Amino acid sequence: MDYTVLALELIDIKAQMLQIPTDRALMDFVKGELFALNYMMVHAAPVHPKDLSRALAVSTARIAALLKHLEAQGLIIRMPDPEDNRQCNVRLTAAGAALILEKRKGLLSSLAEALELLGPEDAAAYLRIQKKLLYHLTHPSREDIGSQEAAPSVPARDVSQPIGP
Repeated sequence: MDYTVLALELIDIKAQMLQIPTDRALMDFVKGELFALNYMMVHAAPVHPKDLSRALAVSTARIAALLKHLEAQGLIIRMPDPEDNRQCNVRLTAAGAALILEKRKGLLSSLAEALELLGPEDAAAYLRIQKKLLYHLTHPSREDIGSQEAAPSVPARDVSQPIGP
C-alpha cells in the first residue's frame, strides 16, 4: 500500500476539518489559554509554570506571558511556592474554573453530537483507531507499526467534576 497517497489525503482532510467550528474549538482546547486553564483544573493543586511549559511544549517565556494575561483577566492567581520562595505556583480562581467548565461543557456537547453522526460502531472505531495511533506514536517500535493488536486504552478523565478554586 502506498501510505504517501493516504498521507496526502489525510492532510487534505485535516485542512478541511479546520473549517469546522467543532474542530476549531477542540484545537483551541488543546493549546494556549484553554489548555492551561484545563490543565490547572485537571491537576486541581497549584501548578508550577515549568509544568505548564512542558505540557504545552512552549518556552517558559511564552508561559510567563500567557499567565500574565490570564492573571489580568482574573482567571488565575499566583502564589509563592512553599518549597522555594523564589518560585511561584498558579491556580484557578473561581472565575477561571467557571470559564473552563463552561467551555468544556460546550465542547463535550459538540463532540458528542459529531460522534453521534457516525453512529455507535463507527464512533467507537474512530476512537479505537485514534487511541491506536496515539499509542504507536508515543511508543515507537518497528514491530508495533502495522500491528493489528489493539493498543492499550488511554485512561479517560472525568471531565464533568468541578474542582475548588
